[in-house]
Amino acid sequence: MTRFALFSLSFACWLGFPPAWGQDVAKAPPDLSGTFHLRMDSETHAKIPVLGVAVITTSTNVLAKISHGPEGWRQEHTTCAVDTLTSKAIAKTVLPPAFIRAMGTKRYPLEIAVQADGWHYTAHFKPQHIGYDPDAADQVMPMDKAHPAIIDWDQDGHIGATVLLKIPVFGDVGIYMVQYNHSRLDGQIESADRVTGHMTMLGMNQHTIGASNRLFIANPQIESAPDPQPFVMVRIPEGSTCADVKRLAATAG
Repeated sequence: MTRFALFSLSFACWLGFPPAWGQDVAKAPPDLSGTFHLRMDSETHAKIPVLGVAVITTSTNVLAKISHGPEGWRQEHTTCAVDTLTSKAIAKTVLPPAFIRAMGTKRYPLEIAVQADGWHYTAHFKPQHIGYDPDAADQVMPMDKAHPAIIDWDQDGHIGATVLLKIPVFGDVGIYMVQYNHSRLDGQIESADRVTGHMTMLGMNQHTIGASNRLFIANPQIESAPDPQPFVMVRIPEGSTCADVKRLAATAG
């Protein structure tokens, strides 16, 4: 969801105790090279027209690959599945398959450093621009639906990016929007096969530019949850695909 991406936060609980791993922390870090299932959970508070305030909980499951080269540690990921749960029982937010495909593959640097309590992992996600061309907008998210930088980002025939609200009374309502988000992951390397931590939202903005039902054109007020948002990354077999990640996500509930 990605959120569609809408997420980030800060992880900062490094205690001044002696290294938990003894002298091992002075050696090379665990080898994270390989393939992982990365699950990021986030919570967004949104004031939705007609429906009122809703809490949207999003689980984003991605196929992540980590490598090490001359430029250091790098990671790339492909979003495979985004599941949402809305506190308003009459509405459900859905990211269509076209939205998820449009997110593509992201590549970014990793920082792996030793701390007092062990090895620390930081993934520096790059800013994500949804529904518009950032270069054509001078890196500023456009608000006017007539702005030339706004594109049919997910190629579904509607300007911007389309998110669905499934509401029994109204049916499926398409929300056409643009969004900017920038996040970072900070966590503890528990082993070469598992990393856990939290996501920090460095920036987030969203604007509705249209809707299939005029009642929902107004812009919701959206805020990321103030509490830490967790992630867990677990090694999976080499050659795994998004189909495998979706299966793991379904098993985890």
